[in-house]
Amino acid sequence: MVRVGEFRFPLRQWVHQFKFQRHFWLADPLAALLALHIPHPAPVLLPVPLHPLRRLTRGFNQSTLLADALARRLGSQCWPHALRRTQHTVRQHTLPRAARQRNLQQAFAVRDIALPDHVALVDDVLTTGSTVTALTHVLHQHGVKTVDVYCLGFTPIDKNHKNVG
Repeated sequence: MVRVGEFRFPLRQWVHQFKFQRHFWLADPLAALLALHIPHPAPVLLPVPLHPLRRLTRGFNQSTLLADALARRLGSQCWPHALRRTQHTVRQHTLPRAARQRNLQQAFAVRDIALPDHVALVDDVLTTGSTVTALTHVLHQHGVKTVDVYCLGFTPIDKNHKNVG
């Protein structure tokens, strides 16, 4: 997993502005910051997909905006439609850690395309890793050998195995 750092100030504020206040111009500087931590980029970047209803409600997918900006910086390709979310699940951040993996069972699929051996999943924040674990499983089932994860921030786990932040 490649990440900028813990999901706390100032990264937390930047991601919230990008994602919830529609400050789309932040995609490029955030991608530039993330690119500094990626010495050997994957040739194809796959943004974590949103369910079509969530995409319609939000109006955009922040992971796609980030992956596109990051691909330009890294010289990689962004394939925003390679993955799809097949189930409209409860939002992950509303669930306790143990329920997150169950929430994502059968939630993702790969479209009918040939994928390279090495890809990277791109997301804004990694909390428990349930989403990227589910996606990695699906990608391995479709012949991908190496899956990197590029995210802006992660929420650390305290000694009681609870995500903080």
